[in-house]
Amino acid sequence: MSSKKINRPTLSFSNDKKRKRKVSDTQKESKDNEEKRENKEINPDNSVLGWWSSIYFDYLKQEANNPNNPHPLMASVEVEVVKEADLEQILALYKQAGWWNEPIDEKSYERVRKIISNTFCFVIARYQDRIVGMGRSISDGVSDAYIQDVVVDKDFRRQGIGEAIIHRIVQFLLEHNIRWIALISEPGSEEFYRQIGFRDMIGYTPLFLPIENIE
Repeated sequence: MSSKKINRPTLSFSNDKKRKRKVSDTQKESKDNEEKRENKEINPDNSVLGWWSSIYFDYLKQEANNPNNPHPLMASVEVEVVKEADLEQILALYKQAGWWNEPIDEKSYERVRKIISNTFCFVIARYQDRIVGMGRSISDGVSDAYIQDVVVDKDFRRQGIGEAIIHRIVQFLLEHNIRWIALISEPGSEEFYRQIGFRDMIGYTPLFLPIENIE
């Protein structure tokens, strides 16, 4: 059996048509990206991974320049994963949250330094030279992770900073292929976490070992 060769006509475009086609494709891509943001980044129930992607931070910056946006400060806040930070400012956040009742001395600074450097993911939110928020995740680096110590300075709350810190932590965990992520919320903060995608662990009770009571 012989095969028959089919000669396909060659399609050619003038430079003007090519430019129009390129512009049209770019506009379509831009429109598609906007629709993806509306369907994924803004609504966590539509796409969990999309919601936690790095695109979210572009969305925050963009919305910060919107005059109708309630969180304009986010345009000037940097959220980053660190292995070292200003110890005095981090200690101040711990104390403000009520998580540090010990006297502040050299041992305190050393403990905080180790907390930051040894934590799997330690995130700070920085406004100019001031650390206005933090959060961290402890993990085996392979399968499971717990988020804890999330706090925003009282002068900078309700600006979207806490949400941005959580997103940066989760993004970091997903980049390391960690898919089991949990936390224990303090009383009154449950709804904050539910709104950004976390769900109640029905049937489970968090427990604590009070070491200070063991002699």
